[in-house]
Amino acid sequence: MDFHENTSPDIKLFLHRIVIAYEAEAATYFNQCKTTKKFGKFNFKNFARKVFDPCPTEILGNLYVQLFETSSEYMHMHRKSQAGIRNVPQSILFIPELLMNIILAYQLPYQQKEAVPQSVEKSEDGSSTAEEKTSRKKKKSGSKNVI
Repeated sequence: MDFHENTSPDIKLFLHRIVIAYEAEAATYFNQCKTTKKFGKFNFKNFARKVFDPCPTEILGNLYVQLFETSSEYMHMHRKSQAGIRNVPQSILFIPELLMNIILAYQLPYQQKEAVPQSVEKSEDGSSTAEEKTSRKKKKSGSKNVI
């Protein structure tokens, strides 16, 4: 399913396509699980890639916010708050939960830890720096109380 047929997709239509695609992929996945008798967890990472890879990276943050803002209106408009297969309770998710699952699955692999500078002076509120805390730990572990 092509999520990006036009250059400026309507968010409601985009959300509707996400829900429909999830229901189709979940049905396929859980039918395969029934035939092989091996049940597992639905892979949101692959599904999220299908949804968000065609989107330009610079609009993703705004797109995520717009999807969440539109989700309540979408649920009211379609008179449904859940997506999934009725016969398979493991597949049923609330629409905001579905959005959160695909956004987290898509974003987490790309997150990078920011380096915290070690030689930062005391902050304005008077809290200790990382160097002072480690030196205190060394002093505590090095000094033994002798009676």
